[in-house]
Amino acid sequence: MSKLQVYWGSGSPFAWTVLLALEFKEIPYESHLLQFSKKEHKTEAMFKMNPRGKIPVIKDGETVVYETPAILHYLEKKFPQKPYFGTTPEQTAKIIQRISEVHSYLQKPIMDTVRPFLFNQVAGKEADIRKKSGFAHEELLVFEKILGGNNFLAGAEISAADFVFFPLMALFVRGLEKPEAKSFDLGFLPLGQRYPNTQKWMKRFEALPIFEKTYPPHWRG
Repeated sequence: MSKLQVYWGSGSPFAWTVLLALEFKEIPYESHLLQFSKKEHKTEAMFKMNPRGKIPVIKDGETVVYETPAILHYLEKKFPQKPYFGTTPEQTAKIIQRISEVHSYLQKPIMDTVRPFLFNQVAGKEADIRKKSGFAHEELLVFEKILGGNNFLAGAEISAADFVFFPLMALFVRGLEKPEAKSFDLGFLPLGQRYPNTQKWMKRFEALPIFEKTYPPHWRG
């Protein structure tokens, strides 16, 4: 039986989520690291698997799945060992609820704030960045309260919700550590000063073996 094929890009929070899920479940897979700079995710072969030309994509035999939530659910059903969507209806509902909150409320203000710093697009966007950072603060305070009473985002145990939330936060912090971002003094860093529960959660996550195994390779330089 051939290994599951995974097509991903370094630094993509969505691809990182999938890698975390695979490593957590200890699923053997063959890695295909694509270079965004070379547009390797836009080749004819990739468009055949995902007509949107985006990653991550997995190929399991003849089955191709794209879009991160769909991949997470596919892996959970196909490889039920070490479930990350809970084992009771209540746990599953809480995990999906948290994932929905990340996608619906946090992802956009986080990315709107940090994208200009990550891609050198700050010029002329100073006021907009400060406005978007306010929305990011509002949402992060919600998650800060959630993490105040839990070791992980959906409770005492790690779940798919953490796999979705962590890569986004790691990318956010990475962008905020850029010299140009520091000059804005947006009030996010040091993270533990305003968001101590979130920082503790990130440190807790970083201590897990799956973190080191999936850390974006181009971030190691």
